[in-house]
Amino acid sequence: MFTKRYIKSIAALVGDRSLLCASQHHHKILRSRFINLLSKKSTALMVRQFDELVVDALSGWEHRGTVVLLTDLFQITFKAMCKMLISLENEEELGSLQRDVGFVCEAMLAFPLNLPWTRFHEGIMARGRVMEVLEKIIRDRRNETNSHNNNNHEDFLHQLLAVDSDGSASSSDHYTKLTDAEIKDNILTMIIAGQDTTASALTWMVKYLGENQKVLNILIEEQTQVAKQASDKPFLELDDLTEMTYASKVNT
Repeated sequence: MFTKRYIKSIAALVGDRSLLCASQHHHKILRSRFINLLSKKSTALMVRQFDELVVDALSGWEHRGTVVLLTDLFQITFKAMCKMLISLENEEELGSLQRDVGFVCEAMLAFPLNLPWTRFHEGIMARGRVMEVLEKIIRDRRNETNSHNNNNHEDFLHQLLAVDSDGSASSSDHYTKLTDAEIKDNILTMIIAGQDTTASALTWMVKYLGENQKVLNILIEEQTQVAKQASDKPFLELDDLTEMTYASKVNT
């Protein structure tokens, strides 16, 4: 059980409108809004984007003597989450944002003492910088929409803003338009959750495969077969995942 003090300190870092800190009623509203955006089209796009990032990373590993797997997977999953959520791809901006998100994550495990020399205070300051970045991205998206200068962003934020600006959506008695604060808090939450859980799961999977040669051989055979079937595609697509029955067992 989480104590009220713990929840309060986490809320100061990820935001009190985050799914992590919301009341039961508020959590239900947020969850329904976010789940409804995970359509087959958006999921298929996520698969293709993630595979593109993995292929790019693997090509770089060929020329490196040593790879610290968890560190590199954090890089991949962070880039993937930022691309899927807010279409952020600029390396300098990604690096700055990842450092600040890292400070927030460290502060979540620190004693909640908000004094200048503490990790908790550093996390609070980092959260403020992350919110500024997200605020600018949201503002720019709205300006693009108002000026009809659509850059065809295919991400979570685009879908969320499109639904909120759709007059027909608000006709539902159960529809509640999300505030910018709710959007920002939960984008930060999803970046943290998606980065940490995915990178950790993949690291443990690779460790398991390294210790179980028979499992690895079966997996290689399956992946080779999938690669042959998808040889005409530059990257994996959602339908290809259905062919990975053994891989899905290894991953779980």
